[in-house]
Amino acid sequence: MRRLHHRSRWPALAAVGLTTALAAALLGAPAEPAHAATPASAVLDEAHKSVTWQSPVYPKGTVGGPTDCPPAAEDPDNEVCDRFDLTVSTPDGYWDDNPEGGVPISIEWQKPAEDFDMYIYDSAGKQVASSAGTADPEATVIPRADGTYHVIVVPYDVTDNSFTGKAYLPETTDSGNLTSFGGDHGSYSIEAGELKAKADFLADGQLRLQASPSGEFTDPAGSAIIRKQPTVQKHTSTFDKGDYYGIRSPDAVLRVYKKPLRFGLYKADNRTRIWQEDKPLRWSTGGMRQSLERGADEQFFGGGEQNGSFSHRDKTVYVANNTNWNEGGYNNSQPFYLSSAGYGVYRNTFAPGVYHFGSPVQTGQQERRLDAYYFIGDAKKVIGKYTALVGKPFMPPVYGLEPGDADCYLHNANQGERHTLDALKVADGYTQNQIPLGWMLVNDGYGCGYENLPETAKGLQDHNAQLGLWTQNGLDQLVDQVKAGQRVAKLDVAWVGQGYGMALDACDKAKSGIEENSDARGFVWLPVSWAGAQRCGVLWSGDQSLSWDFVRWQIPTYAGATMSGIAYNTGDVGSIYRHDAKMYARDLQAKSFLPALMTMDGWATDLTTKKKINQQPWVDGEPYTSINRTYLQLRERLLPYLYTLSAEAAKTGVGSVRPLWLEYPDDPETLGANATYEYLAGSDFLVAPVYQEVRHP
Repeated sequence: MRRLHHRSRWPALAAVGLTTALAAALLGAPAEPAHAATPASAVLDEAHKSVTWQSPVYPKGTVGGPTDCPPAAEDPDNEVCDRFDLTVSTPDGYWDDNPEGGVPISIEWQKPAEDFDMYIYDSAGKQVASSAGTADPEATVIPRADGTYHVIVVPYDVTDNSFTGKAYLPETTDSGNLTSFGGDHGSYSIEAGELKAKADFLADGQLRLQASPSGEFTDPAGSAIIRKQPTVQKHTSTFDKGDYYGIRSPDAVLRVYKKPLRFGLYKADNRTRIWQEDKPLRWSTGGMRQSLERGADEQFFGGGEQNGSFSHRDKTVYVANNTNWNEGGYNNSQPFYLSSAGYGVYRNTFAPGVYHFGSPVQTGQQERRLDAYYFIGDAKKVIGKYTALVGKPFMPPVYGLEPGDADCYLHNANQGERHTLDALKVADGYTQNQIPLGWMLVNDGYGCGYENLPETAKGLQDHNAQLGLWTQNGLDQLVDQVKAGQRVAKLDVAWVGQGYGMALDACDKAKSGIEENSDARGFVWLPVSWAGAQRCGVLWSGDQSLSWDFVRWQIPTYAGATMSGIAYNTGDVGSIYRHDAKMYARDLQAKSFLPALMTMDGWATDLTTKKKINQQPWVDGEPYTSINRTYLQLRERLLPYLYTLSAEAAKTGVGSVRPLWLEYPDDPETLGANATYEYLAGSDFLVAPVYQEVRHP
């Protein structure tokens, strides 16, 4: 299955081939092809700012990840997979205030309709970056690069195709002194040498600040994220305070400092700081950052789904989609954060970013432009204003709040010969065990198709459940499938790629495709996404392997996602590949109060027996069946409560899974260790799951 290769590590037995003659490589031009086990190589340092290399032509792909590549010694001419060693040597502190935060590296394909994937490892063999989707070019950043890195490019799905690799050291430029200032009626133009900026005051206390060293204001995202631009707040005025100009609106004052150009946003009294730049805007070869003073007790949240974290003070948050399903991954991140100082900011872009919430706070995207929307208010108001801009959370059907079940039934390699209608036997199991079921995915999209859809849909409806289908490669059959009874659509990595615009477009189309061809609300799941996906889908945290650690870190993940207006964020109960009765039950308990819930059944191996096992809530027998039934029946009784919370989320943007801080921001204990691994379901239920094995004496 396509999704498996996204978590692959450098093969343990592969010869990574540390180079001993790196300085001899050609810089700024294609690297010489390797004719031994040692990969081609290059250096990036003060004398060598960029490098490109050319891959061989690959007649066919591996349809796999790095573990499907032979050791370098067995592939000296890179005929199966391409290997390239990159050594980075920079002065101390080079990355401390660099907008791009590391070395950008990309591969551009000769024929863009196919698929190469890129994985990057440090000298110890640890994966430090990757770009594995269907984007062209595939691009990523080696964070704070220093030392030698091993780049392996896998021709996943290609036919007689090649690529050109590129990497560079980003160089920086700072904004100078103010040279021009003017405007009125809510819109103002600002210049500092080659940098041009624009400030627009918008309705509901919003501010849009744009800046570009090219002098042109572009909008690459267009209407893909923001469907309708807010109206301009025309009731503004200006004043000159000597060292800065002030622009006053009914809600705030924007200070425009003159030497050098810096910005600060204050409350209407012009004394209470909301945020204040401590340095001018800085841009680099392919990035721009903003640097802000940090308050003594200021806290930061957001960034979308950040695996294992809900608060980010003193942390660095990566805003991109890396299809890393583990703790520290960020496959459903969003270019948005909010501060306890009373504001939030959304970067209107599809470009990845790095947000460092130290002192100072430094946030930037991988593009030479700033396009930021600032929202003023407490956390809930900020979430509401942000989601009003990019899309309020969708309202699910009632069955979407009930448990879902996913498996491949047609010709399943793991389960033996089966047919789509065999899904009804599993639905019988839910009924017989008195366990609620809302919907079933009956294929996996990865070679596992379907048959007898109308009959399957009707059989599930007899169990008060709905039919769902999984797609790997498109939505061209969606209309016919919906007419046959499909009511749930699951999109996957191979279809939505690296997320960003592709995922958002697919999510919108899948939701509307269900709604326009049936009387049902659209119900869509996807594993990688971007800002705006809350309006159309459940964000799913990926293919995870079971351990107590996984049970633990998923708790703050879903609570933290709410701080970016993500109302539906969840993971497979008990994971997809491994099964343990105790951990499954604990994970189910932890997730029973999430608004979305699904088991992945046909891919797991039991940790004790080492045998294949399905993962329905009754497969482990007693006492686990009764425990799982108790929690799922409790969830069913709470459906009116969960449905009400969904309606509130659709109106306010605030989801039901909340970190304690969101309801009790004045209590410092809500940010302490004791509150990290618990959450509130709405404002009425405190959920404090067990996330480690309880041993009895």
